Amino acid sequence: MPGDGDQADSGARAELVVIGGGPGGYPAAFDAADRGMDVTLVNDEAIPGGVCLHRGCIPSKALLHVAALLGEAHEATQWGITFAQPKVELDKLRSFKESVVKKLTGGVGELCKARGVKLVQARARFLDSTTLELKKPARRKSWPSAKPSSPRVLRRSFRRSSPSKTRG
Repeated sequence: MPGDGDQADSGARAELVVIGGGPGGYPAAFDAADRGMDVTLVNDEAIPGGVCLHRGCIPSKALLHVAALLGEAHEATQWGITFAQPKVELDKLRSFKESVVKKLTGGVGELCKARGVKLVQARARFLDSTTLELKKPARRKSWPSAKPSSPRVLRRSFRRSSPSKTRG
């Protein structure tokens, strides 16, 4: 399987394939790659991040930040600070939101490269227990997803603070 994400060749193999590059998928792919596995991440968008990063939480939070600034400027009159009536330039506001999304999605894309995770842009579905079908806009290819195995969970160790250090 190629590493540039442009093609998926019939017969290509991977040790682990993660389907979906959202907030669960890309961290799972990174964790497996950090453990030395040959990982391929199949995502329907060119850059992982999922709905949250591309169209949901992150763009909304960027716009909510601007709304909070407007609210604080209005509230400042209580403290003796008065601003002129705000003028919202929608094109500039959209550009700001898109710059936030681009910065964060670019970071996820770079982390894929840095960790050696192969990214394939396609929609995936299982044909059988070891074969995926990848659908791209222009063509359809299938390839074995992994050596025959059972699904498993990669466990991560977490440090827990002692009860005396926790806040109540």
